[in-house]
Amino acid sequence: MEPLDVRTKAVIRLDALAHNIACIRSRLDDSTKLIAVLKGDGYGHGIVNSAYAALAGGADALGVAIPEEGAELRNS
Repeated sequence: MEPLDVRTKAVIRLDALAHNIACIRSRLDDSTKLIAVLKGDGYGHGIVNSAYAALAGGADALGVAIPEEGAELRNS
């Protein structure tokens, strides 16, 4: 028996990402900083677009796993 060629595709809505971050932000006091972690190319959803959505939702900073991801964000 041959293994199945099963592929999984995750689709996110960037507006939903921004909304969810805004909901989290609304529950924090003003002195609390919110960092959105976007490692692994935004978990496979595109680090740059995910970063813009996170910042639009109220994230104060962005976290990455490797320097190249940080460089990509800075260059965008």
